[in-house]
Amino acid sequence: MERVKVDGVTVRVFKEGSGPEVIYFHSGFGEMGPIRFLTELAASGFTVVALEMPGFGASESSRDWHKIEDAIFFYRRALDTLEIDYPALVGQSLGGWIAAEIAVWFPERVRAMVLIDSVGLYVEGEPIHELFGVEPIKLMPLVFPSGGNIVEHVVPALEGNLDSDSVLLHFFRAMEATAAIGWSPYMHDPKLRERLKTVRAPALVIHGEKDGIVPVAHSEVYAAELPKARLEILDGLGHLPALEQPSMVAGIVTDFLR
Repeated sequence: MERVKVDGVTVRVFKEGSGPEVIYFHSGFGEMGPIRFLTELAASGFTVVALEMPGFGASESSRDWHKIEDAIFFYRRALDTLEIDYPALVGQSLGGWIAAEIAVWFPERVRAMVLIDSVGLYVEGEPIHELFGVEPIKLMPLVFPSGGNIVEHVVPALEGNLDSDSVLLHFFRAMEATAAIGWSPYMHDPKLRERLKTVRAPALVIHGEKDGIVPVAHSEVYAAELPKARLEILDGLGHLPALEQPSMVAGIVTDFLR
């Protein structure tokens, strides 16, 4: 993975493939690098670029971040730095929230958008599960209902540092960076729902039917409020479908983007 400096903050960038550009925004678990979902998208004829958020993995922290707007404007500057003008955006969980906000604030920069089990909205009676202060291992049945462990999916982000201390540090940093923008209000932007109506790009909204972190109602609202969106519910899958079933989800995303 390359290191790129954006507004004085050095972050990691993974890039693979050739063709139309697709930007991937990772979840709050910080999956990064040549994960299977991204390599399969690249093999399908896209230039896939994954940007690591400051504070995650081996990227520097940006200590003055306090709101989601800080992340959005950082990524806007990152697109300028990487000279990417009009990509499709694909985001999972926290990354879906970021993709949606970019499409709201900078619609002229977004060709299409895929939101996968995204946070970012408040839906009455459908709370997002508590993430902060909970050991990642205890969340696994909610994330991967068919079985699995998030550690296997963040191995590429660890770049060979697989000792227990490095793994724990990865998740502690991920939660700290997520809390910087999602602590209060908890994992949502109160103004986002109304602003979704202004998005120009076509959108595919995907949700795992057995997601124990974000209720499916959140994706239903995204699909209802976005002017050019369709919703696809994936039977039996949990909170991170692109990690749980990478080939299937890459195929769905590829068909939509084509």
